[in-house]
Amino acid sequence: MKGVNIIIHQTFYNLDQEKKDKILNAAKKEFIEKGFPYAKVMSICKRAGIPRSAYYRYFDSLEDSLSAVFENMEKGKLLRFRQLVLNNELGFISVSIKILEEMLNDEETYLLMSALSRNNTLDLPMFRNKRQMDFYNTNDEEVAIRNALITVVKGYTEEYYLKKKTKEACLKDYKILIDILKMGKNE
Repeated sequence: MKGVNIIIHQTFYNLDQEKKDKILNAAKKEFIEKGFPYAKVMSICKRAGIPRSAYYRYFDSLEDSLSAVFENMEKGKLLRFRQLVLNNELGFISVSIKILEEMLNDEETYLLMSALSRNNTLDLPMFRNKRQMDFYNTNDEEVAIRNALITVVKGYTEEYYLKKKTKEACLKDYKILIDILKMGKNE
């Protein structure tokens, strides 16, 4: 991986919107279906109908195309997601409830975040520089709680999308879990 330097070349931004969307949708489908660690440039190129050489005129790496997918999604869904995470007035527990609600209301966000969370892909350099938030700079116990809550959020979204549990039941169960967790922290 290249590190924190994300390179999306100007040639990509100069493409007409239809071609950009075709490439971004191909990359997004690849990441969702295979997970970022197993995504392949050739598969993205095949889906988008572009030669591999064109891909590298637009991006230097898979991480760069992932960044472009997020940049495109940020115009809508992920802007709300990012605002939730960056709101330092909320603790991580409150943020996790909002994230669960967002993922229950938007299947595309759920699918992309699920694909990224496989094999610790959320530890990509493109996300690390955003970890200046209070809930990333905490002690071991709080890190363990945060990681557990992320796993539980993913579990409830899977119950909703795959097992057809209702949104209301998922949120109710999650809030009960949060209340239990809060009681344990206060003892």
